[in-house]
Amino acid sequence: MSIKEYYHRLGNTSLNISLYFIVIGMLLNVYLLMKNQVIYGGILFIAVSFLYYSIHLYYVKKSQKVQLQLTKEDDTRILNRYILESNHGCLYYFSPNGIANVKVKLKYTIKGVRFSILEKDNELGYVIYRNKQLQFYLLEKLFFGTVSSNGKHEIGNISIENSEIHLKKSKNNEFKFMKDNQIIAEVKKGWLPISWTKIFRLNTPVLLFQDKVTTEEKLAILLILPVVYNV
Repeated sequence: MSIKEYYHRLGNTSLNISLYFIVIGMLLNVYLLMKNQVIYGGILFIAVSFLYYSIHLYYVKKSQKVQLQLTKEDDTRILNRYILESNHGCLYYFSPNGIANVKVKLKYTIKGVRFSILEKDNELGYVIYRNKQLQFYLLEKLFFGTVSSNGKHEIGNISIENSEIHLKKSKNNEFKFMKDNQIIAEVKKGWLPISWTKIFRLNTPVLLFQDKVTTEEKLAILLILPVVYNV
């Protein structure tokens, strides 16, 4: 998916919400007029409808305005930097050039909530989340982890091979992934190079990997982020 398509979807969602509120507002106004009552309630719904219609126009214009320039980096399987956007139970990992070849999709199952990581619609692995416990199935291997929203700083961990990755949360929903007391990945907000702001919204979360991170570790981190955001 491209960021143009993503903005177009946001615009359509806002349009549907706008239509919903204006229909409710019109019906409520008709009902109030029949009862000879003041139509303030219906006007409120119509005002909300216009607000969402304005948001619809904003994203339609933004989608049309964005110009994408594809590079070889967009064909790379797993990158070292991503811009995070979510919509309808999916967390999209966009490259700086506005292409999301990687996404994590949520699905409710009997075993627990399943988060599947897809690269161009091919499943690379998944994690089952239940009772704050995580079971990762990545590259035909099984890993384990935990996550909790109760911790003040450290809110989770992932056990991969013979190492432990610790997830720490700071202000403004920013996260750090620590291994051997060193940061191997982090999610920042309010950090966008000027060139990226031409494509992405301000204050959009950015995920940055350090160079010495294995493929399994990257996939596990990509999977645990939507779990954390949904805790």
